[in-house]
Formats: sequence, C-alpha cells, structure tokens
Amino acid sequence: MHSINDNDMVGIMNAVHGMDRGAGLDIILHTPGGRIAAAETIVNDLKLLFGNDIRTIVPQLAMSAGTLIALSCRSIVMGKQSSIGPIDPQLYHIPAQLIKKEFDEAAAEILQTPNKAAYWQVRLGKFPPTAYYQATLAMDRARTMARDWLLGNMLKSGYRC
Repeated sequence: MHSINDNDMVGIMNAVHGMDRGAGLDIILHTPGGRIAAAETIVNDLKLLFGNDIRTIVPQLAMSAGTLIALSCRSIVMGKQSSIGPIDPQLYHIPAQLIKKEFDEAAAEILQTPNKAAYWQVRLGKFPPTAYYQATLAMDRARTMARDWLLGNMLKSGYRC
C-alpha cells in the first residue's frame, strides 16, 4: 500500500479530466494514510470541480489522511470489512500526539523533580526546538479540517449520514 502524497493530485486530475462534473464523483479510497497537506490539496481541488457532490467508497481501510478525504465527502459507503480512522498526523515518522505527550510529560516531571532535566534534555534532543509547536499545529490543523469539512458537507442540513 502507498501513502497519499503530493504526486497523487496529478493522477486524480488525469482521472477526472473530461468527466461530467454535474454527475458528481465517486472515489474508491483504500489507503493507510499519508500527508495531510496532500489530502487537503486533493479535497480542495476536487471540490472546485465537483462541489460537495463527492461520495467515498471505502472497500477496506482509509486511515489518517484518507479519513480526512472521506470526511470531506457527501457520504461514505462502507462494508462490514471497512474501517476509517484515526486521523494521526506524523512528524519525523512519529505520531504528533506522541511527540506532544512526551514534551508534556517532560515538563510535568521537571517541575516535580528538577534534577530530571538532564535526562529529558537528552531524550528530547532528538527533536528540533520547534517539534512541540509543530506537533500541536499538525493536530489542530487536522482537527479543524475534519470539523469544517464535516459541517460543510456531510453534516450540513439536507444531507443524511
């Protein structure tokens, strides 16, 4: 399986070229996830072409960035074997939530036991100085996109979930 990345937009745009845009779009989505920025570009470009008339079909799984794409659609069709989620932004190949948790744990422990600062300095030294901020931004961005896309389409009045 391959992750969603920036190159996928070219393939998607080639696939929808010449389609009747008034008929809407069905996407078969099977992915372990990928770059959230790539998913955002894909969704924004498809919405420019098809508006909110996009349906996702998940035959097996749509994780993380795939979940975001699915949540942007009018509806999601799934079978018993299908699954979506979680939305799990990654930084440095590590879940952003775990990076934030590690920094939060370090701060709490250092406040309680200041002599642990050297241990945490070594442990957290693997990250750049902005890692905590980047992790927080990535999680907030994913949460905001999911909320806005759900409220702007699938959960908008007149549509059924």
